Amino acid sequence: MADLKSLLDESPSTTVTSPASPDATFNLPSSFLFRSATEDLSGFYPTPAESAQLYDIYLVSVDPVVRLLHKPTFELKLTKLQEYGLESAALHADKGFEALIFSVYYAAVNSLHLDKVPQMFGIDKPSLLNRYRVAVEHALANAGFLQSEELTTLQALVLFIVSS
Repeated sequence: MADLKSLLDESPSTTVTSPASPDATFNLPSSFLFRSATEDLSGFYPTPAESAQLYDIYLVSVDPVVRLLHKPTFELKLTKLQEYGLESAALHADKGFEALIFSVYYAAVNSLHLDKVPQMFGIDKPSLLNRYRVAVEHALANAGFLQSEELTTLQALVLFIVSS
């Protein structure tokens, strides 16, 4: 419970990445509890190759410890989403599943050793973690996780908390 409280009680001026530009940073309150506007997360999606790589990392490093996903269902939805391409992936994902995807990416990156991330993704681990943390927070807010009764939204929240 203390971990959940510390996650939700973040300092009011931490660096957050803008959904419009995942690589730009600025100071904003990072609490995702009270966001009301729906954010477009299309800029946060990795390439299909990176997505497959992150999911493979998740399966090897995270899934054996945190059994949370029904893999056949998740893989079917992820494959369909990747078929739409980066431009329209955000339009075709339901909000709970979008939050779950970004939670999987976040958990996968967090499970990697600091030295492996730049070799695999061409960016340092803290920057990539920040990118996906912000994406998860916005996606959870978009999914209305405080009022949601969807299983995928709950899975996304639990995976995000466990992997933080």
